[in-house]
Amino acid sequence: MTTKNESDQATIGTKELAALLNIKPQSIYKRLCETKTYWGLTPTKLPNGRLLWPADAIERMKQAQSTKKPALVFADEPLPQTSFMGGFCGNATMGGDA
Repeated sequence: MTTKNESDQATIGTKELAALLNIKPQSIYKRLCETKTYWGLTPTKLPNGRLLWPADAIERMKQAQSTKKPALVFADEPLPQTSFMGGFCGNATMGGDA
């Protein structure tokens, strides 16, 4: 259901945004709790706690993604050599004693 907020902008609820993104609403709530935004989108919070998102949220997210520059990769530089777990978990080993 699309509604209008105080600034007269069309908005949608979290459940509708999740349905458009084909994800669970909890994924949106988690990201919002951790980073205070959902991939650059900030909702309007109503006094009853309900969150309203811009109705054009999908377009905004696509536009933001398309303006990001790709990471630079230099073919002549070798990639760092790391073990399977060593690069991500410090000195952790998989099973058994080290």
